[in-house]
Amino acid sequence: MEPDLAAPDEQAFDTFKDLQEYVQTFAKSHGYAVAIGRSRRNKKGEMKTKFLICVKSGKVRDRVYDRQKPLISQKTECPFQCQAQLVDRHWILSVANSSHNYPTEEPIAFYQHRKLPEAI
Repeated sequence: MEPDLAAPDEQAFDTFKDLQEYVQTFAKSHGYAVAIGRSRRNKKGEMKTKFLICVKSGKVRDRVYDRQKPLISQKTECPFQCQAQLVDRHWILSVANSSHNYPTEEPIAFYQHRKLPEAI
């Protein structure tokens, strides 16, 4: 089955960690990965909103060839973005932009999905 770069379902979570794990697991099964983009605090300094973006969002960097191993940018200015907002002690996930501008990739292509299993 070919991954399809679909967006996660909008729903509520008890903790931001649960929300982030859900989105990352969903992204892994659909051929992309996410990272925390920016965050917003209220006037009291409490975290209220966090943005989850595609790891390929951002400006394309120039290639660096004057090294033993050339650096090649993975950025594609991908517009995908989710918003996690704290409302009444629950984190609400909403998708701001569900589109991607690159083809799907295997999970091994993203370091976010290459974690060692936890020790027992």
